[in-house]
Amino acid sequence: MRFDANYSFLHTSRTLIAAPKHKLFLGVDWQPGRFTLHSGLQWIDGLHTAENSTATENFWLWDLTASLRVSRALKVFDHGENLLAQLYEVNAGFPMPRATVMAGVEVLL
Repeated sequence: MRFDANYSFLHTSRTLIAAPKHKLFLGVDWQPGRFTLHSGLQWIDGLHTAENSTATENFWLWDLTASLRVSRALKVFDHGENLLAQLYEVNAGFPMPRATVMAGVEVLL
């Protein structure tokens, strides 16, 4: 099992669009045998979405990926983003999608 984390703090005298003041990420990878699971939780705070606006966004995002190596050349996976279904915008007027899930097959050559 592997854990990773990072935090960034942006200190500026001007308003920067799409650049949060606080950003925290916590992640974990677990790989028992041919199965792999990755989970990441991200916290965003103080995100300005429009110029000349004092309003800021803050939200949590949770992503999860599971995969199984079927053979040397084939892997199947399932990936979910924003699984907490947060309603947020990075740029004003352009809402980000709520929870999304995709599945696929990866051919390894």
